[in-house]
Amino acid sequence: MGCAVYYSHDEGKELVSARRGNDNLLITIGEDKMYFNGAEIALDVPAKIVGGRTLVPVRFISDCFEVSVEWDDVMRKVILTK
Repeated sequence: MGCAVYYSHDEGKELVSARRGNDNLLITIGEDKMYFNGAEIALDVPAKIVGGRTLVPVRFISDCFEVSVEWDDVMRKVILTK
């Protein structure tokens, strides 16, 4: 998506932030909300860490950064297009 991604800890919480141009996204692992340019957005599922990897709700993030998302059922993969 062309974002710079940062990981940090604050008061015992794990945070992920993504920046592209003037746009800023902030997600707290385990919470069912995120912030995009200061506006709170409710999530269907919270971000989580599985096997050392951070899993985030791609649909919400892609919508914020105006990236289209498609599902290829045959290949069983997500396709992101700027």
